[in-house]
Amino acid sequence: MRNTGYIAVFLCMMLSHTVMAQEAIIHCTDSTFCIPSVYGMPRTKALEIKQERVMDYRINSSSDPALVGSNTGEVSLNRRWRINLKAPILLKEGLKIAIGLRYFHEEYRFENINNLDYSFYQSLEDKSLKSIGGALYIIKPFLGNKYLLFRASANLNGDYFIETASKKDFLKFSISR
Repeated sequence: MRNTGYIAVFLCMMLSHTVMAQEAIIHCTDSTFCIPSVYGMPRTKALEIKQERVMDYRINSSSDPALVGSNTGEVSLNRRWRINLKAPILLKEGLKIAIGLRYFHEEYRFENINNLDYSFYQSLEDKSLKSIGGALYIIKPFLGNKYLLFRASANLNGDYFIETASKKDFLKFSISR
């Protein structure tokens, strides 16, 4: 009973108080360059490691019968790893350059895979989905409130360790400004 009173007082204090999730990170300076950031957004994480696990769900697949066919299965485990690394190369008031590396790995485990007799689910369980890539970021602020953002990235997606396949079959790249 006594603990209930403490919990009620704590909840009342939390609900009646304005709570800020984060401090503003953009402070105006005497700089004539604009600040290419969004107010209230946190700084970019230098290293991010994330694991997701999804357990026990049903999956339905359908395709042209001549290709793979159709089937239904039970996924007993779906695990994903994502690792992102971002590092600055050059940080000046008038120019910022950074690089980013990323790795993604996803695997599936099916319930009673031997009884399914379905090659698509078998190949998903046998080989993990993988992606590895890099990116280059260039931010050039100008006088006033204008800036230019350039991003170039390249990723290898799929089973890129196969010796017989060309790496360009797994390559995806993008450039944006």
